[in-house]
Amino acid sequence: MQHRILVALLVALAVRAQSPVEPVTPNASPEARALLKTLHRFAGRNILSGQHNTAESPMASTEKIHEATGRWPALWSVDLDPKQGAKMVAEARRQYEAGSMVVLNWSPSEPKHWNAEADKIAGLLAQLRDAHVPVIWRPLGDAAQSPLLYQQLFDLFAVERQLNNLLWLCAPSAERCDMFAIGARGSTFPQELHDGLLKMARGKLVGLALVDKPPTPEQLKQQPSWSFFILDAEAQPANLGDVMKSLRTVNRGDPELTPQVLASPEPQPCTPVNPHATDEARALLKKICAISGKYILTGQHNFPNERSRRSDSTAEGAGKYPYIWGSDFGFTGGEDKDSILHRDLLIEEAKKQYAAGSIITLMWHVVRPTEDEPVQPVIGWRNSVQAKLTDEQWAELTTPGTELNQRWTAQVDVVAGYLKRLQEAKMPVIWRPYHEANGNWFWWGSRAGENGYIALYRMLYDRFVNVHHLDNLLWVYNSNAPTGGNVGSYADFYPGPRFCDILATDVYGEFKQSYHDELAELAAGKPIALGEVGRMPAPSILQAQPKWCWFMVWADMFHLTPADAMHALFDDPHTLSRGAPLP
Repeated sequence: MQHRILVALLVALAVRAQSPVEPVTPNASPEARALLKTLHRFAGRNILSGQHNTAESPMASTEKIHEATGRWPALWSVDLDPKQGAKMVAEARRQYEAGSMVVLNWSPSEPKHWNAEADKIAGLLAQLRDAHVPVIWRPLGDAAQSPLLYQQLFDLFAVERQLNNLLWLCAPSAERCDMFAIGARGSTFPQELHDGLLKMARGKLVGLALVDKPPTPEQLKQQPSWSFFILDAEAQPANLGDVMKSLRTVNRGDPELTPQVLASPEPQPCTPVNPHATDEARALLKKICAISGKYILTGQHNFPNERSRRSDSTAEGAGKYPYIWGSDFGFTGGEDKDSILHRDLLIEEAKKQYAAGSIITLMWHVVRPTEDEPVQPVIGWRNSVQAKLTDEQWAELTTPGTELNQRWTAQVDVVAGYLKRLQEAKMPVIWRPYHEANGNWFWWGSRAGENGYIALYRMLYDRFVNVHHLDNLLWVYNSNAPTGGNVGSYADFYPGPRFCDILATDVYGEFKQSYHDELAELAAGKPIALGEVGRMPAPSILQAQPKWCWFMVWADMFHLTPADAMHALFDDPHTLSRGAPLP
C-alpha cells in the first residue's frame, strides 16, 4: 500500500498559483479564512489530534479517546449521511462551539448518479455556512482516480452553491485544494511518504487521514510537517496516550485552540498564553515583542528585604535607572536579605517602582513542599531550596489530592494572594517561576520530561490561571545556559508554547552565541531574554545576539562590570533604561 501511495505522489504534479494560506473557494467566509490561518500557524511546530466517528455514532470514538487519555481531539470527523441530516448538522454545530475543528467526509453511495445526493449534502453544508461554522471538507475520501468527479463537485459546491465555509481536504492527485491528506492505514510512516507529499503540496498543509495509529513523538521530530492526524473510528493504538500528551500535539481546549482563536480572523503573534490576560499584560507583551531584534532593556534584581537597594546602586553607577526592577518572594525569616516577613513592603515597593515607570519581574526561591517557610538562612538554603525530593515524593507532589500535593497547593496559594494585590492595582508582572530547572541545584531541577519539571510548571500555571485567575502575569520559562555537565538542554525542560509567553536563560560567564541561538530557535517567535547575568553583556555581544529583549543583573553582582563598560552599555543607542519610550 505504501508503494501505491508513493507512486501517486510522484505522478501528482499540480501547479497552484494562489497563496497556500488563501482558501481556494471564491470569496471564502471570514471563519474559513481564520481556520486556515490557524492551521498554518501550527504547521511545522505542532500536530493537531483528530478522531473519526461513524454516522451512526457521531461521538462514540471521540469519547473513547477522552476516556482513555483525558484529552479531547482537536479535530472531530464524521461521515456525512444525508439520511441523518438534522442530527449531523446539530452535532457539527455543537462540536464547533465546544472548540473542535469540524471535518466532514462524504463519498456518494452511487457515483454514477451522485447529483441528487450531492444536492442534499449541499443543503446540509449550507446550514452550517449560515451558522458561521467553517468545515474542513473531505469529499470522495481517498479516491485518487476520479479528478473529473472532484472538479464537478468543486464547481457545484464552491461556485454554484457558494458554500464559502468549506476548506477542501483532498487526496494527492486532486487540484483546487487547501490541504492534502493521505489515508495511511497500516503505514509505518516512512520518511519518503512525508517528504514526497510535502514537496507536492508546495507550501500547503499536509496531514494523515483515517490512520490506525498516529506517528510516534520520535517520528514527528523527523517529520514535523504533518499538520494533523485523524484516527479511524475503530482504531485503538497503543501509543495514543503518549502522542495525545506530547508537547507537540495540540488538542481541543488547549490555550491556542479556544473557540475565540478559531473565530478570530487575524490571530496576533504576541498574544499571552492566558486567554483572559489583562489589557496591561497584553500591552506589555506587545511592547517586549516590538523591541526584539532592535533594543534591549536594562534590568537589576533586588533581594526581597532590600526593596530597591541594588537598582539604586546600579542607577548611581550607570547614570540611568534600570528599566526592569526584579525581586523575589524569599524563603528565610527575620531581617535576612531573603526574608519573607516583609512581603507587604515588597508589594508596596513593586507598586512604587511601577508608578515610576519600571517593568516588574518577580520570582521565588521556594522551599520544598516538605518544609514550612520560613527556613533559616544558609542552612535552609542548603537543606531545603537546594535539597532534593525522592522519586516517590515527586510522584506524590504531582498527583492531585495527595498530602504533599495539598501542602504544595497551600504553599503557592500564599504567593498567589500577593500577586492578586498587584493585579488589583492593574499592574502586569513578568513571572518567572522555578528558574534554572535544567540545572541540578534546586529541588525542582534536573527532572526532564513531562512527568518531571514540566508537570510542576504546568501545575502552577493551572493553579494561578484557572483557580486564582491571575490574569496579570506574563509567564516565563527561565532556564540556565546549557553549559554541559550538570546542566541539561533548554528543550528537555520546556513546558511548551501553550504555557509560557517568554523564554529566558541565566548566564553567569561567557555569553556564547549558542545560548542565544538555541533559545531563539526553541522560542519559535516568542521573545527571549537574559533572566539573570553576573557581568553585563557588552554592546558588541548584543549586536551578534540581537534577540535578547532584556538583561537583569543579579542582586549583588553589578560591581562585576567595570564602570566604563557599564556606561558604554547603558549609553548605547540600542539600550533602553527607565524613562525611555518603548516602541
